[in-house]
Amino acid sequence: MLKINNISKSFRKHDKSLVTAIKNISLEVKSGEFQLVQGPSGCGKSTLLFAAGILLKPDHGSVFIDHNDTYGMDKNQQAFFRAKNIGFVFQQFHLLPYLNARENILAAHIPLKGSAMNQKDQCIRLEGLLEKLGITHCADQKPYQLSIGEQQRVAVARALFNQPKIILADEPTGNLDKENALIVLDFLSDFALQGGAVLMVTHSEYPVRGVSNIIKINQGHLVSD
Repeated sequence: MLKINNISKSFRKHDKSLVTAIKNISLEVKSGEFQLVQGPSGCGKSTLLFAAGILLKPDHGSVFIDHNDTYGMDKNQQAFFRAKNIGFVFQQFHLLPYLNARENILAAHIPLKGSAMNQKDQCIRLEGLLEKLGITHCADQKPYQLSIGEQQRVAVARALFNQPKIILADEPTGNLDKENALIVLDFLSDFALQGGAVLMVTHSEYPVRGVSNIIKINQGHLVSD
């Protein structure tokens, strides 16, 4: 499902010196797998995840998703492919403050420009996710009216809405208490068990059901998996 081949990414600091965030990393996440990426702060975990999600072009190497060369696409093709095939869950939620929970979830479908689900199917899909994630009661509330746990569950519903093939999660439990963290982790585990692929960056010490592999990164290098 996701195949990363020998990618590296460096950044220039304000003093013009070059810092290598990740170097020559290769990994593969297959359908039905839930893989964790662990390592100290600043080791390159998020850079790896953003490169995997077609958000940050590596200096060299390639990223294939479902046999598609993602960095061989133009920007419009990338945006459409990303919206259709990848679900993102971030620590900071990134909900739009002027939309309610229901609208924030539906916003995931906008880049597809009506090419996938019709309006009736969107409504059915939305209501199913609201019920499954236990947020039907707050569907008409704006993000500032939601608890931290509710905001993250809205973000998970948004990631799942387009029925992606892979979910990329960057510290999705970092702002959550144990109860809400385990709820989010269970949904990610279920997604993998149903044939999806999950790659998650985490410092979480909570038990994660169904993990296929734990990848260790330090100073931009894959040190074990």
